[in-house]
Amino acid sequence: MASNNDNNTELAMGLAALTFIGIFFFALLIIVTFVLTLVAFYCWNEPRKFGKTTITPRLARGFVYGGLAGAVLLPVSFALADIFFNLRLDWDSLAIYFVVGGYIAGAFIVDDILDEGEAVQEIVVPMQSLPQQPNTPTPRSDQPYRFASWDDEEQDQ
Repeated sequence: MASNNDNNTELAMGLAALTFIGIFFFALLIIVTFVLTLVAFYCWNEPRKFGKTTITPRLARGFVYGGLAGAVLLPVSFALADIFFNLRLDWDSLAIYFVVGGYIAGAFIVDDILDEGEAVQEIVVPMQSLPQQPNTPTPRSDQPYRFASWDDEEQDQ
C-alpha cells in the first residue's frame, strides 16, 4: 500500500475549487452586466421606473459609457504593464477577458459614482420660507420696569 500523504493533491484541489468559483462569479457578473446594459438601452432617452427605482438617461448613458471606457482602459493598462514590466501575457487567450472585465468594472464604477451624485442632489432640497409675521407693536405698560430689591418679599406681605 502506497501512502502518499503530501499536500500537493490538497493544494491542487483547493486551487481547482477556487478557479471554478471564480469562473462562476465572472459568468454571473457577465450575465448581470448584460441585462443591466439592455435596461440602460431601454432607459436611454427617457426616465423609466422599476419599482421604487427610477433610471434616468444620465445614469443609463453613464453605465454604458463607463463600460466602454473600462473595456478600452483595462486592456491598454495591461498592454502598458506588459511592455514596461515584461509580463509576457498571452494576448490571444486573455484579450477577451480584459475587454469584458474592463466593461464590467467600468460600468459599475461609473454607475456608482453617478448614483452617489444623484443621491446628493436628492438630499439638497430648497427650503420653503416661512410666512412673514405681521409687524404689530407690543403693548406698553404705563408703569416702567422696576428692579427687585432685597426686601421685596417683606413688602408684599
